[in-house]
Amino acid sequence: MPNPLNGLRVIGLPARNVTLAIAVTYAGLLMVVTAWLWIARMLTTRGARHPAPERRELGRTAILWGVPLALAPPMFSKDIYSYLAQSATLARGIDPYSIGPAQALGIDGPLVRGIPTVWRDTPAPYGPLFLGLGRGITALSGDNVVLGILEHRLLALAGVALLVWVLPRLASRFDLDAGLVLWLGAANPLVLFHMVSGIHNESIMLPLMLLGLWVMLGRDDTVQPWWRITAGAALIVAAASVKLPALLALGFVGVYLVRRRGGRLVDWAVTTAWLSAIAAAVLTFFSLATGLGFNWVRGLSAPSALSSPPCRSAPTSACSPARSAGSPGSVTTSTPRWA
Repeated sequence: MPNPLNGLRVIGLPARNVTLAIAVTYAGLLMVVTAWLWIARMLTTRGARHPAPERRELGRTAILWGVPLALAPPMFSKDIYSYLAQSATLARGIDPYSIGPAQALGIDGPLVRGIPTVWRDTPAPYGPLFLGLGRGITALSGDNVVLGILEHRLLALAGVALLVWVLPRLASRFDLDAGLVLWLGAANPLVLFHMVSGIHNESIMLPLMLLGLWVMLGRDDTVQPWWRITAGAALIVAAASVKLPALLALGFVGVYLVRRRGGRLVDWAVTTAWLSAIAAAVLTFFSLATGLGFNWVRGLSAPSALSSPPCRSAPTSACSPARSAGSPGSVTTSTPRWA
């Protein structure tokens, strides 16, 4: 789509000068990282040292850093365009775990043009909950790329807000300073550039996972009632329905629960069966509710499809993106899709 700043004086200059645009972008990135590290020098495990910002001041600082990124186009990643195309594929009744966006929507489709060539023929590697949310976004935005990006960004910002809400509560649970935890977990350049600017779906996965941890663990060291453990486990599995690595958290909490209950063999058996049943029930619910079934399990192998020994050696023309779109004789590159 055309750049709306083209033709404007001064403000349109970076759009016409790629080198200048890159220099300004990375200068700003360096300034944010430097400020973030400077704040770290004044934070300790027991709180802030003057003149370090307190918890509320740190929250306001993170908001001030995030607002310009939230108003700007997506940067540092083009995954958002894959999200839009995969959701549109599902909205058209096509299985996004079987074929890539280019095959489903056409190589010249407005939702496909922004996808890097190497990913245009790659099936979706994400969970059913995320694609179900994306289908809802597609129902509102259709083929409008700008509107779809705005809707995904609102969803990402809601996830970041949940992250800011749950982190101090987890900090209190483990007797840590909330300001220090917010500095590391929310006012972090990775969160700003990866979740807010890049609109990656970790902005949904991580808050759901951490909320599930907080619900399962409670406010103290006592073992929580069964309904809290069940609800927290369901939230963690919901996070895994966005991106599967979140399911690892359920295993760690399960080990904690077993140890709190005495660590006997019967405790291992009961806890494992309990959490496994919750995981199976929640995954089945999202699989059937979205109409995707369990095809998403097959989609997990999508990242490994882009692997070829010649492309891991010195760069050659055989590994260029132009030859990695699935054409005869093409050789694809090895790029991790979970990033």
